[in-house]
Amino acid sequence: GHMIDMHAHLLPGIDDGPESWQESLQMLSMAQEDGIRIIVATSHQEDRAGYANRNSTLIELTGELQRRVLEAGLSLHILPGAEVMATPDLTERLERGMALTLGDQGRYLLLEFPSGEVPRYTSQIIFDLQVRGITPIIAHPERNAIFVERPEELIPFIEAGVLVQLTASSFSRRVALANRFAAVLFLTHNMAHIVASDAHSAKRRPPILTPYVSRLIPLVGEERAFSLVRDVPERIVRNESVQTQPVLPFSRKSRRRALELAKRMASNKRLSIFGPLSWLRS
Repeated sequence: GHMIDMHAHLLPGIDDGPESWQESLQMLSMAQEDGIRIIVATSHQEDRAGYANRNSTLIELTGELQRRVLEAGLSLHILPGAEVMATPDLTERLERGMALTLGDQGRYLLLEFPSGEVPRYTSQIIFDLQVRGITPIIAHPERNAIFVERPEELIPFIEAGVLVQLTASSFSRRVALANRFAAVLFLTHNMAHIVASDAHSAKRRPPILTPYVSRLIPLVGEERAFSLVRDVPERIVRNESVQTQPVLPFSRKSRRRALELAKRMASNKRLSIFGPLSWLRS
């Protein structure tokens, strides 16, 4: 219980999330029943896809959703935010009110890359954000073709102070093996700090976390599993700093084990419970 979902598309009619307030409330009812108590409404901010949502619009609609939540008798707390597409003019978009930080607090920004590339200007915009006191959080790298093919390319960004968010359903048969393998690899090598639903509807990808947390526990232990959906998100919501562990080096054995676990997640086979990553160190 008392989990925090840092990435969910909840505002109706402004991106590829829910189409109506009714569906938004249906999603939030599911989230509350699952044990989520705080959820960030992270609508897309991406001009090329037709989602040129202004910060003011997202904040206003989040307030409206919160009012409807209370009227419906739900007790969830909704925070404003966005999933901001990485573009060369990102800092200009910040100044124009077209790139909203999480909670509108100015400290953390959920950053999305195009699914097929890591733009050459990524290091520059990360630096530009950090100079402004903003910590980027890379959204779902396990669904990015470059990071899936060459997972080591994510490491320099993490070592530069960037946080990483994985999608909960990436630890299920709903995604391709390559994406599931990347998610397991990132998680077990200290390359992931948050797990969120990235919910888009009540059916296609609902805002639930509990079934996936149970899949994380055999991989990293109960304490770490809950830190991904509770402790780290809570520090972000409170506008506090997040302490991270050093990235663990890849090895043939650790890659092979991650692949085996990813394959098991698509079957009914029970995941073996290990000591805290002892198999990685051997």
